[in-house]
Amino acid sequence: GPLTRTVEDAALLLAASGEGPGGPLQLPQINLPFELSLQQVALPALQLDLYGSELSLSIPRLQANWSETRLHLPALSVRHPGLGSVQLDGEIEFAGDWPLRIAAALELEAQPPLAPLALRQAQLQAGGDLRELSLEVSASGEQALQLQLQVDALAEDLPFSLQAQADWQLPLSLQPLLPELSAQSPLLLESPLRLEANGTLQSQQFSLAAGAGGLGYTGVRATASGALSGGSLQLQDVSLEDAGGGGLTASGLLLLGE
Repeated sequence: GPLTRTVEDAALLLAASGEGPGGPLQLPQINLPFELSLQQVALPALQLDLYGSELSLSIPRLQANWSETRLHLPALSVRHPGLGSVQLDGEIEFAGDWPLRIAAALELEAQPPLAPLALRQAQLQAGGDLRELSLEVSASGEQALQLQLQVDALAEDLPFSLQAQADWQLPLSLQPLLPELSAQSPLLLESPLRLEANGTLQSQQFSLAAGAGGLGYTGVRATASGALSGGSLQLQDVSLEDAGGGGLTASGLLLLGE
């Protein structure tokens, strides 16, 4: 039968070089001078330290075939005790900007503040290369999600663009997020919620739209756009409009953490 190996624990440490910004990351070409085939490998405990952020994972199953610059993963299972697990297959070419193809099934356990929006299962597709990486996440059912993300994973500031839409069945109370405002008449968020965003790690611009209700109002359409940078949230345009055409608009600056 196939050879099975279990590694009791492993660790990976990635630290900043301390040399300051050096422009886009240049990837090496990795050419294995022999063929490597792993049919059954398990890592019950994997400790990652990514630039000071620690992460604990387990890999119950790994199958891999590596020939020259191409790594094929027929099966890979990764589990995080608080977030959930992922089952994926795909391949990556360790040449150029490392083109890749990944298909994954996600089982999610983490609970967001708005529990009815919690996704239990989702599908992920990744393609392109690390300089022009494209990700798509989809989920269907009572809580549905469509998300597209494009990112340059080799640039230091990670420039990105994002489009997402979430759908759900019943209006959601915002009381867990806004307990003071929702104590007497709960504020409600109504499907669908649409979000567009772009920017870098340092600054982001966004626009979103959703239905809203509560505080004696129904059928209100809410939209907002703004920018987040340096710990401040600039609301450039916030509007609420009811079915009769009445509404209000606002703008302002919010200093986060103060």
